[in-house]
Amino acid sequence: MAGRNVRQYLYTNLAGKPCVRKIRKEPKAFFMQSWVPGEHAFWAKGIRPEQEHFADRAMYHLPELMWALKAGEPVWWCEGEKDADAIRGVGGFATSHWQGAGAATRDQAKWFLRGNGRSLIRLVVDVDQSGCGANCVIVRKRLLLSAGVARSRIRIVAPPLPHKDAAAAIEAGLPLSRFRRPDEARLTAAANGYTAERKTRREFSDWMGRAS
Repeated sequence: MAGRNVRQYLYTNLAGKPCVRKIRKEPKAFFMQSWVPGEHAFWAKGIRPEQEHFADRAMYHLPELMWALKAGEPVWWCEGEKDADAIRGVGGFATSHWQGAGAATRDQAKWFLRGNGRSLIRLVVDVDQSGCGANCVIVRKRLLLSAGVARSRIRIVAPPLPHKDAAAAIEAGLPLSRFRRPDEARLTAAANGYTAERKTRREFSDWMGRAS
């Protein structure tokens, strides 16, 4: 794959041992690698059989996420690792899934059943014109509910405009307290209306104007 590697995001198991990692390249592109254990351990391209059993459950900063849930601390589930790292950098407990927008799994959502059941789960929405971010956050909420997480624990939050994601807002110096709950009815409508064609045309989704 052409391009220059600019960042890597490591996903570990509960014991902190490496399982998979996502590599970001510039121009923007991503690819996955699997950790192949053994005497001559190495990183291999793609999701290998050695990691298939865990890949669909893998969550970013998993051991830290489990600690926060056990302690009853609020946790943030972001669309991407960059946002999770930004929130973590200002003192929050944050995670992400590696599969990309709208592609989280029920097995990943099941992790949030761990702990004492008191942690508030903040689902961070990316503010974009196509409704892709809206679709992703609604998918995550539905996965949590289907996994058995209480609705009262779930909050969808958006970064204050004009910032499109958590990383941009934090880089601008805004605290996490500035994140607000969007109009969820409009957000859900934008999610239901999202299509790949709409993303290509970059149609405006008017929930954005009410996100803050």
